[in-house]
Amino acid sequence: MLTGEVDIATAELLDDELQSEVLATDGDVRVDSSGLDFIDSSALHALVRAHRKLEPDGRRLVLHDPSNFVRRVIEINGLADVLMIE
Repeated sequence: MLTGEVDIATAELLDDELQSEVLATDGDVRVDSSGLDFIDSSALHALVRAHRKLEPDGRRLVLHDPSNFVRRVIEINGLADVLMIE
């Protein structure tokens, strides 16, 4: 579960974790983002990078229950049609 803020100071940790999940999982990678209050462009980059690794295999990165702020950041950056939100 992601909690708090993911920004330039912590995005590398998110990226590392997502890349590990991409390699360890045969299906979609689900991320519980219900506790996430803030993301910046470096966090978005980590999410998109994971999505791009999954997509060729027909898998998806799925963000579960993001806050309104996180949803809005995704929409503003034109990623609402790229990242799966549930």
